[in-house]
Formats: sequence, structure tokens, C-alpha cells
Amino acid sequence: MYLARPGQSLVEHLEMCALHMGRLLECLGLKRVGEVCGWLHDFGKWAEAFAGYLNKVMSGDGSAVRGSVDHSTAGGQLIWRLLEERRDKRDGMRFFSQMIAQCVMSHHHGGLIDSWDDEKRSDVIKRLHKPECECHLEDARQAMGAAYEERLFDLLFSGDFEREVEAFHAKMQGLFGVPSSALEFQYGMVARMLLSALLDADYTSASGNVPGISVLPDWTGMLAKLEERLASFSRESELNRMRGEIADCCRASADAPLGKFSLTAPTGAGKTLSSLLFALTHAAKHGLDRIIYVIPYTSIIDQNYEEVRAILSDYAQCVLAHHANVVPEKGAGRGADAEWSADEKGWYERSILTWDVPIIFTTSVQFLNSCFKSGSQHVRRMHALKNSVLIFDEAQAIPLSSRYLFEGALDFLTGVCRCSTVCCTATLPQDVRSGYLSSRQEGAPPVAILPNAPRYAEAFLRLRQLKVEDFLDGGRTMDLDSLAELLRERAAEFGSVLMIANTKRCAKLLYQRCKELMGGAGTLCHLSTSLCAAHRRFLIENRIGKEAVRKAAKDGRPVVCISTQLVEAGVDIDFAVVVRSMCGLDSLVQSAGRCNRDARLDGGRLILVEPSGEVESLVNLDELVTAREAGESVYACWKDDANESSLLSSIWLAGYYRKFFQHSKVACKMNFPVSLNYAGSSDLVHLLSSNRQNRGKDAEGLALHQSFSMAGREYKAIADETTGVLVPYAEGQEVIRQMMALGKPSVWGEDQWKRWKELLKESQPFTVSLHNNLFSSLLTAGEICRINEEVDVYCALPNKYDSELGLLDAVGEVTGALMC
Repeated sequence: MYLARPGQSLVEHLEMCALHMGRLLECLGLKRVGEVCGWLHDFGKWAEAFAGYLNKVMSGDGSAVRGSVDHSTAGGQLIWRLLEERRDKRDGMRFFSQMIAQCVMSHHHGGLIDSWDDEKRSDVIKRLHKPECECHLEDARQAMGAAYEERLFDLLFSGDFEREVEAFHAKMQGLFGVPSSALEFQYGMVARMLLSALLDADYTSASGNVPGISVLPDWTGMLAKLEERLASFSRESELNRMRGEIADCCRASADAPLGKFSLTAPTGAGKTLSSLLFALTHAAKHGLDRIIYVIPYTSIIDQNYEEVRAILSDYAQCVLAHHANVVPEKGAGRGADAEWSADEKGWYERSILTWDVPIIFTTSVQFLNSCFKSGSQHVRRMHALKNSVLIFDEAQAIPLSSRYLFEGALDFLTGVCRCSTVCCTATLPQDVRSGYLSSRQEGAPPVAILPNAPRYAEAFLRLRQLKVEDFLDGGRTMDLDSLAELLRERAAEFGSVLMIANTKRCAKLLYQRCKELMGGAGTLCHLSTSLCAAHRRFLIENRIGKEAVRKAAKDGRPVVCISTQLVEAGVDIDFAVVVRSMCGLDSLVQSAGRCNRDARLDGGRLILVEPSGEVESLVNLDELVTAREAGESVYACWKDDANESSLLSSIWLAGYYRKFFQHSKVACKMNFPVSLNYAGSSDLVHLLSSNRQNRGKDAEGLALHQSFSMAGREYKAIADETTGVLVPYAEGQEVIRQMMALGKPSVWGEDQWKRWKELLKESQPFTVSLHNNLFSSLLTAGEICRINEEVDVYCALPNKYDSELGLLDAVGEVTGALMC
């Protein structure tokens, strides 16, 4: 009997993978393609060379080297040869014979191998010509035997496979053109989806789990819980009536066919629950598998997750929050490795690997990584995006360099994967697309869930009665003392002031100066991502939350909060005055949403300032500078217009976006530019589509020419990636102590592993993300350290976390106060 691994026969493994892949890809119309991939991916394990290697492993022979026998090339070569005649006659077969071969040959590489690299070499062609002595194709075919070969031939040549391929190809041509760069890009996305399904099938089978028949979540039951919660909200005030109307529109729009949607509604309109109402109703109507919330900021993921989980209390394990925070998603020690053994995987670990949960809250980074970044953990999650509703909260915050790739991904999900997407924001930018990836889908703009969105925006502005002031005359900038005095004066006059700075340094300096100036009078609060989520949540709920601010006003105590942009999205706070460092108009709209939010005051004030360069340096923040320049230009035009319409209205916002996206620095960035070794510069949009710059002379019938592996290595959703560090705030101190007390994972038993998993989950709220260059500096200085030497989990020393400023980011900077 031939084995796939110790304890599992090869036939059992291949059959299970074929079955699982077929089920995963059926909703795309690629069931047979999935079954063929599953059957072929480990074809080389029939060879005697692999059997000999496995015998050495099972006998404890130390000479057995993992990866020494190539067992993935044979399957790729076999499908390429078997479909040679059909490939010459059928255009669809050209794409699929390569995609299946490339997928099979890539499933141990953390992503698709390159069709061409930046030195005009083809890993695909090289593998297709790998000699028998290295790939063992003929040896494997003889060992497989006639019975199993007949089953494979029946899959390939019964007619179902070919009909499926050609029907899918006709659909792709109808959606994306013939031929076109858009078609090539989208076929590249299909190839990655095949690999994602293969990785999930392979890992599922290897872990001993038998894939069951998919059962739809109880969307109707969850919807009833949400409707019960929505019914409890009062609709007495005009503001609340409009919030109810927006929810009603979401409910009604959910009957529409699958596709692209937009929900543009004012800040404070209740978009989180209204979009959930749409998603639950839509998922129930169309029989979808899951709802995925994609949120740009980790600071609001946990908040929204907890709110939804509380409403759906009877379905607690149907909701998952996933963002890389404590454990880096890379293999460097067993505790940090995504691939824990089967008996060590609890519900949480399985869920973050596969996203096999009905409702998921995750970040824009995790979503984009699943579509474009190398790494098995990223690729594997991609298949979970199909047959879903994806809600992109604060869609305007998608990283600029990923903008064209993001639009291409939406085309793929809605056109190919039986998905609906909802771009949800108060300031949805115009549809900005790469002409290079333009497709026939462009003719159908997203369906507006709220068709009369400008009316609601104007009504919210009217009720909040915001007055705009500025201290910008003649290019005026303000030093630290002037800014602090402005905040103190306005707090004394109006009761509560929120200052939003562009940088953490500015927020920190201004907080320290205000602390000296105010001398303990009233409430003074600092918010930035230097504070862990639990710390921020405590301050928002107890110091600057709506009830806390209203109580302070009754008691005659001023409240001043100095924050970074983290309060601009998803934070439900309400101040009489908002002071904002000059920025883009989209950010101004978000900031204004924290001013007289519930229209309880006679009016609110939005004050624009420009801190001096010593207080707020924007060096190396090119995107922010560009947005500010566009914002200043529109603001000047608005002032010249005698303020006849609100600065925050949709008219001026549209003008802002035109200026911003037409800026030369923006236009050249949205296709994700990269540098190549020999071909100069290019971008990921080209590398993942036609890739003409890197093509060699002899394509040997290749239909796809992408530099998949190179693009995956180059892709970073955010330019400066981060590492999470545990901090000793409140219960975080005890979590760190218990983690350290567990000792080394290499000697743990089942109980220790179980406790480790619990502690990882408990540690999430007590984590601060550091940019990797700062992380390295603090680690070298000994001011952060590993929890233990066998895991990539880190903690800060007690004197590095300040009770007011959070994690201190300068080497040598410490606080005298320990957390309790």
C-alpha cells in the first residue's frame, strides 16, 4: 500500500482532497477542475523514490531529508501532457491546463510559482521540463496502476471537465474581454483561488479531519436577534428617525441580486448595524456561507466585534475577530507557527487559519494579504471569500498603493465568486480604476443602498449645525504653547474639546504641554495607538464617552482629549468642539462626525489649525501631505465662495477627491510600483496581468505570464509592517506573568498547550503594534523581550508602559509609574 504520510494511504488522501476541492469550488462552477487538482497534487508520491524516503522516516533513519524527493512536479507534468491536444484546440483549455499544472507544482511554495521572473526565466517551464530522474513521472504512472489511471482519465475525458472549462472561459470573456489585461489578471486570481482550495484540502486531509457537507448558518435566527435589538432603539428624535430610515433601506436593498453595493451614510448614522442588517438578510436570501467585515483599523475591530457578538449572544462561536496582533504569522518557533499539529488546534486556531466561521471581523491588511501576498496562511484563507457578503467599512481608507488591485479583487469576487461587496463609508471616493484593468463590469456601478445619500448627509449637517473656524490666515502655523492655550480656552468656553493630530508625536507633545497648563483642572486624556486596546477602551468608556462628557458638563468640569486619527472612524464620542490639524477633506468629514454627534447642543465648532513643523513634522508622510494640499485648496475655494454651502457637503467632497486623485504623486502610486532587477521599474498591476516586461522569448504555449511569486514577495498592504508587543496594562501584567510561567513549549503537555491558547486570546487587548524598525531598536536595547526563547511573542518591560502615554517609543525613555 502506498502512503501519503505515516498513517494515511495515498489513495485515501487523494480521494479526500479531490472531494474537498470539488465542494469548495462548486459555487464557482469549477467542481471537476477542483477534483482533478485534488487527484494530481501528490501524484509523485506513487513513485518508489518517495516510498523509500517515507520508509526511512518511519524507521527513524536520520538520513531522510524533508523535501529531498520532489512529489509535486509529476502531477503538473502529467496534466500538461494529457491535455496537449485539447490545449491547442480550445482556448479555455489553454488557461486551465496551465493553471492546474502551476497550482499542483506550487502547493509547497507558499504561493504560485512564477510564469516569468524579472530575469525573464520561467519556473513553470523549468518544472515542466524537469527530467524523469528528478520528478519520477513515469515511475509514478506505472506504480499507480490501471484502475486509478482509469479514474483519472474518466475525470478528465468524460466530457464534464471540458464542458465546465469552456463554460467558465466563456463567462470570463464576457466579463473581462477578449483578449485583455483584465482577463489575464482575473485568471491569475482564479489560479490563486485554486491553490487556496488545494492548500485547505491538503491540510484538512493531513490533519485527519474529514470534510463534511457544508451547512448554511442560521442566518434567519441571527437576523431575528438583530431585529430585536434594532426595535429597541427610539425613533423619537429627527436624528434617530433618519437612522431608522437608513436601516430600513438596508433591509429593503438586501432583496437585490448579488453584486456590488455602496452604503454612503453620514458619520453617526449607525452604519455598522445597518450594514449587518443588509448582510444577514442578503445572505439568507441567496444562501451565502459567511459575512466578512473588512475594517482598516485594529482599534475598532474589537469594538465592533464585541457589539455584534453581544447582539448575537446565542451564536457566540459564529463570530470571529482576526487581526495579526500577538502572534506574527510566520514560522519561527512552534508557538508562533501557523501550522500547529492537529491535536493542538482549538476552534480559534482553526478559524484564523481557514476563516471557516459565519461572521468574521478582520482588517484590510488581512483581506488584501489573502488576495495578493505570499505565504500559505494568506493563500489558504482566500477560498473563504467566495459565496460571501463582504462589507468594507471605512472603504475610503483602503491603502492608496493597493487601490487598483483592490478594485480588481472586487471585480473577481462579484463576477466570479458569487459574492456581494458593500463599500461602506461617510466619504466614499469616486470610482478610481486602472484603465489597464478596465473590464466590462465597469458599465454597472455599485448599487446605492441609500439612493438619496446626499439628502441624509445634508440633514445630519443641518441638525448638528457645525460652524467652521480656522487659524490658517497667511499660512499661519501654531507652536505648542499656542495650541495648548487654544484648547484650554475653548474647553473653558464650551465644556469639551477634542483635538485630532496627524502624528503620534504631536499628540504626545501637546498632551504633555496641556497637562502643565491645565494643572489638573477638569479631565485631560491622551489617545493613540501607543495605548493598548484595553487602555483605549477604558478611557473612551470612562473619561471621554458620551455619558462621561455630559456628566462633566453638568458638573462644570472641562474635558480635553488629544488624539491621533484613530478616533475618526467607528468611535462613538461627542464633543462640543473639534480642533483638527489640517488634513484632507475626507478626514475633516470624519473628524466633524465627533462634534455635536447626537445634535444635543445648539451647535458645534470645527476648528482647523496647522501646527508648526517642530510640533508636527510630516516628513516621509507623502500621502498625508498630498491629502492636506488638496484639502487646503478646496478649503480656500470654499471660503471664496462665501460659505454658501457646508464645507462638509458632498459637493466640496467630490471636488476634493478630483484634486487628490489627479495629483501626480497619487496617480503613479495606485498601481503598486516596484523595482525589478534587470527590467527597471514596474508595478504589481502589470506583474499580475500581462507582464509583458518580463516575458521571455519562448513561451511554450503559456496562457498566463504573471510573476506570481515575485509579486507576492513584494506585496505589503502597508509600507512599514508591524509586530505586536504585550504590555503590562491592568490584567495584561498577569497574562504576561502566566505566559512566562508556562516555560518552554518543547516540554509542554496537553494542559499547557490548552492554557497557552487561552492566554493568547486573553492577550489581544493588551497588545501594542510597533513598526518593525522601532521594534528592532527596542529589542536590541533590551526594553522589550521574548516571553520565552521558543516563541515569537514579545512583551515590554514594566517601566516602558506609561499610564497616560502608553508604550514609550524612544530608546531609554521610561516611566516611574508601574501599571496596576
